[in-house]
Amino acid sequence: MISRRLAPQTHRRLLAALSVATVACAMMASNAAVRAESIAAAGPEAAKKSPVPSTRHLADTFCRVVIDAAVAGKLAEEKRKAEILRSEIEARIGDLEKAIEKHETWLAKRNDFQDKATANLVEVYARMDTDAAAERLSAIDDGVAAAILVKLPPKSASAVLGAMQADRAGRLTAFMAGSAEIERKTAASGGATP
Repeated sequence: MISRRLAPQTHRRLLAALSVATVACAMMASNAAVRAESIAAAGPEAAKKSPVPSTRHLADTFCRVVIDAAVAGKLAEEKRKAEILRSEIEARIGDLEKAIEKHETWLAKRNDFQDKATANLVEVYARMDTDAAAERLSAIDDGVAAAILVKLPPKSASAVLGAMQADRAGRLTAFMAGSAEIERKTAASGGATP
Protein backbone atom coordinates (compact mmCIF):
# COMPACT_ATOMS: atom_id res chain seq x y z
CA MET A 1 0.00 0.00 0.00
CA ILE A 2 2.80 2.41 0.91
CA SER A 3 4.77 1.57 -2.24
CA ARG A 4 1.93 2.82 -4.46
CA ARG A 5 2.00 6.29 -2.94
CA LEU A 6 5.78 6.80 -2.90
CA ALA A 7 8.02 7.83 -5.75
CA PRO A 8 10.37 4.99 -6.80
CA GLN A 9 13.48 6.78 -5.53
CA THR A 10 11.87 7.61 -2.19
CA HIS A 11 10.63 4.02 -1.93
CA ARG A 12 14.16 2.67 -2.43
CA ARG A 13 15.57 5.05 0.17
CA LEU A 14 12.91 4.08 2.66
CA LEU A 15 13.54 0.37 2.07
CA ALA A 16 17.28 0.92 2.53
CA ALA A 17 16.68 2.82 5.78
CA LEU A 18 14.39 0.10 7.06
CA SER A 19 16.95 -2.57 6.11
CA VAL A 20 19.66 -0.72 8.02
CA ALA A 21 17.33 -0.34 10.99
CA THR A 22 16.51 -4.05 10.93
CA VAL A 23 20.18 -5.02 10.82
CA ALA A 24 20.96 -2.56 13.61
CA CYS A 25 18.12 -3.95 15.74
CA ALA A 26 19.42 -7.48 15.19
CA MET A 27 22.98 -6.44 16.06
CA MET A 28 21.82 -4.71 19.21
CA ALA A 29 19.89 -7.78 20.24
CA SER A 30 22.93 -9.96 19.56
CA ASN A 31 25.26 -7.60 21.48
CA ALA A 32 22.88 -7.50 24.41
CA ALA A 33 22.72 -11.30 24.47
CA VAL A 34 26.53 -11.59 24.39
CA ARG A 35 26.82 -9.02 27.18
CA ALA A 36 24.21 -10.87 29.24
CA GLU A 37 26.15 -14.14 28.78
CA SER A 38 29.44 -12.52 29.80
CA ILE A 39 27.86 -11.01 32.90
CA ALA A 40 26.21 -14.32 33.75
CA ALA A 41 29.58 -16.07 33.36
CA ALA A 42 31.23 -13.53 35.67
CA GLY A 43 28.93 -14.54 38.45
CA PRO A 44 26.03 -13.23 40.47
CA GLU A 45 28.09 -10.38 41.93
CA ALA A 46 28.79 -8.90 38.46
CA ALA A 47 25.14 -9.18 37.53
CA LYS A 48 24.19 -6.98 40.48
CA LYS A 49 26.75 -4.31 39.53
CA SER A 50 25.82 -4.14 35.85
CA PRO A 51 22.18 -4.95 35.21
CA VAL A 52 21.45 -5.94 31.61
CA PRO A 53 18.53 -4.13 30.10
CA SER A 54 16.11 -6.33 28.27
CA THR A 55 17.19 -7.09 24.72
CA ARG A 56 13.71 -6.52 23.44
CA HIS A 57 13.52 -3.12 25.16
CA LEU A 58 16.76 -1.93 23.52
CA ALA A 59 15.72 -3.15 20.10
CA ASP A 60 12.25 -1.59 20.40
CA THR A 61 13.70 1.74 21.52
CA PHE A 62 16.18 1.83 18.68
CA CYS A 63 13.55 0.87 16.12
CA ARG A 64 11.17 3.56 17.41
CA VAL A 65 13.89 6.17 17.04
CA VAL A 66 14.78 5.05 13.53
CA ILE A 67 11.16 4.79 12.41
CA ASP A 68 10.35 8.23 13.82
CA ALA A 69 13.31 9.67 11.91
CA ALA A 70 12.21 7.89 8.71
CA VAL A 71 8.64 9.17 9.06
CA ALA A 72 9.89 12.68 9.85
CA GLY A 73 12.11 12.58 6.76
CA LYS A 74 9.24 11.39 4.60
CA LEU A 75 6.95 14.10 5.95
CA ALA A 76 9.62 16.75 5.32
CA GLU A 77 10.00 15.54 1.72
CA GLU A 78 6.24 15.56 1.17
CA LYS A 79 5.99 19.06 2.68
CA ARG A 80 8.74 20.30 0.35
CA LYS A 81 6.92 18.83 -2.67
CA ALA A 82 3.64 20.38 -1.52
CA GLU A 83 5.31 23.80 -1.23
CA ILE A 84 6.70 23.46 -4.76
CA LEU A 85 3.25 22.53 -6.08
CA ARG A 86 1.64 25.40 -4.19
CA SER A 87 4.08 27.91 -5.68
CA GLU A 88 3.47 26.51 -9.18
CA ILE A 89 -0.31 26.74 -8.68
CA GLU A 90 -0.05 30.29 -7.38
CA ALA A 91 2.05 31.24 -10.42
CA ARG A 92 -0.55 29.72 -12.75
CA ILE A 93 -3.37 31.51 -10.92
CA GLY A 94 -1.46 34.78 -11.33
CA ASP A 95 -1.03 34.13 -15.06
CA LEU A 96 -4.73 33.32 -15.42
CA GLU A 97 -5.75 36.46 -13.54
CA LYS A 98 -3.55 38.55 -15.88
CA ALA A 99 -5.10 36.83 -18.90
CA ILE A 100 -8.63 37.42 -17.57
CA GLU A 101 -7.84 41.09 -16.97
CA LYS A 102 -6.42 41.42 -20.50
CA HIS A 103 -9.49 39.77 -22.03
CA GLU A 104 -11.88 41.88 -19.97
CA THR A 105 -10.11 45.03 -21.14
CA TRP A 106 -10.29 43.84 -24.75
CA LEU A 107 -13.96 42.89 -24.38
CA ALA A 108 -14.82 46.30 -22.93
CA LYS A 109 -13.10 48.02 -25.87
CA ARG A 110 -14.90 45.73 -28.32
CA ASN A 111 -18.27 46.37 -26.68
CA ASP A 112 -17.67 50.13 -26.76
CA PHE A 113 -16.80 49.92 -30.45
CA GLN A 114 -19.89 47.81 -31.18
CA ASP A 115 -22.13 50.21 -29.30
CA LYS A 116 -20.74 53.15 -31.26
CA ALA A 117 -20.96 51.25 -34.54
CA THR A 118 -24.51 50.14 -33.80
CA ALA A 119 -25.55 53.66 -32.86
CA ASN A 120 -24.05 54.98 -36.11
CA LEU A 121 -25.68 52.21 -38.15
CA VAL A 122 -29.07 52.89 -36.62
CA GLU A 123 -28.64 56.59 -37.39
CA VAL A 124 -27.79 55.74 -41.02
CA TYR A 125 -30.98 53.65 -41.38
CA ALA A 126 -33.04 56.32 -39.62
CA ARG A 127 -31.95 58.95 -42.18
CA MET A 128 -32.29 56.60 -45.17
CA ASP A 129 -35.26 56.66 -47.51
CA THR A 130 -37.93 54.23 -46.29
CA ASP A 131 -37.93 52.07 -49.45
CA ALA A 132 -34.10 51.92 -49.55
CA ALA A 133 -33.94 50.97 -45.85
CA ALA A 134 -36.57 48.24 -46.38
CA GLU A 135 -34.65 46.85 -49.37
CA ARG A 136 -31.34 46.72 -47.48
CA LEU A 137 -32.82 45.26 -44.31
CA SER A 138 -34.50 42.56 -46.42
CA ALA A 139 -31.06 41.48 -47.64
CA ILE A 140 -29.48 40.92 -44.22
CA ASP A 141 -29.92 38.37 -41.44
CA ASP A 142 -33.21 38.49 -39.49
CA GLY A 143 -31.41 38.97 -36.17
CA VAL A 144 -29.36 41.94 -37.38
CA ALA A 145 -32.33 43.48 -39.17
CA ALA A 146 -34.55 43.09 -36.09
CA ALA A 147 -31.84 44.61 -33.86
CA ILE A 148 -31.62 47.65 -36.12
CA LEU A 149 -35.39 48.02 -36.33
CA VAL A 150 -35.74 47.83 -32.54
CA LYS A 151 -33.34 50.74 -32.14
CA LEU A 152 -34.97 52.91 -34.81
CA PRO A 153 -37.53 55.45 -33.68
CA PRO A 154 -41.01 53.82 -33.81
CA LYS A 155 -42.20 56.04 -36.69
CA SER A 156 -39.17 55.12 -38.86
CA ALA A 157 -39.39 51.41 -37.95
CA SER A 158 -43.07 51.24 -38.87
CA ALA A 159 -42.42 52.98 -42.20
CA VAL A 160 -39.60 50.54 -43.04
CA LEU A 161 -41.69 47.51 -42.07
CA GLY A 162 -44.56 48.87 -44.16
CA ALA A 163 -42.30 49.12 -47.22
CA MET A 164 -41.11 45.48 -46.89
CA GLN A 165 -42.73 42.37 -48.29
CA ALA A 166 -45.39 41.09 -45.90
CA ASP A 167 -43.72 37.74 -45.05
CA ARG A 168 -40.35 39.35 -44.31
CA ALA A 169 -41.98 42.10 -42.23
CA GLY A 170 -43.96 39.47 -40.33
CA ARG A 171 -40.84 37.43 -39.54
CA LEU A 172 -38.96 40.52 -38.38
CA THR A 173 -41.90 41.61 -36.23
CA ALA A 174 -42.08 38.15 -34.67
CA PHE A 175 -38.33 38.17 -34.13
CA MET A 176 -38.51 41.60 -32.51
CA ALA A 177 -41.34 40.38 -30.29
CA GLY A 178 -39.23 37.42 -29.23
CA SER A 179 -41.29 34.74 -30.90
CA ALA A 180 -38.81 33.35 -33.39
CA GLU A 181 -40.76 30.10 -33.31
CA ILE A 182 -42.70 31.31 -36.36
CA GLU A 183 -39.45 31.20 -38.31
CA ARG A 184 -38.75 27.65 -37.14
CA LYS A 185 -42.27 26.56 -38.14
CA THR A 186 -41.84 28.24 -41.51
CA ALA A 187 -38.56 26.42 -42.10
CA ALA A 188 -40.08 23.11 -40.98
CA SER A 189 -43.07 23.47 -43.31
CA GLY A 190 -40.81 24.06 -46.30
CA GLY A 191 -41.04 27.84 -46.48
CA ALA A 192 -44.85 28.18 -46.38
CA THR A 193 -46.14 30.84 -44.05
CA PRO A 194 -48.20 29.25 -41.23
